[in-house]
Amino acid sequence: MEATDTKAVKRLADAYHIAFSGPQGREVLRDLIEKYVISPAHVPGDSHTTEYNLGKRDAVLELVEFASLDFGKILMEELDATAG
Repeated sequence: MEATDTKAVKRLADAYHIAFSGPQGREVLRDLIEKYVISPAHVPGDSHTTEYNLGKRDAVLELVEFASLDFGKILMEELDATAG
């Protein structure tokens, strides 16, 4: 059973990689990074919203890691896009 689970996880990771490596997927990732990673998570005086924002950030970072994508490269693409 465990080998099947490993194969299923690998298949899903490959699907994530394929979905987010193309131009449209990169555009979606850059949007998510802009909204949830680059933007400040801290809300002064509101620990619940801060934790909520940190959860969104973690979800985006987990997606990038699971898809075996280069976060630094995607971040630089986003920074270049917002600067230009």
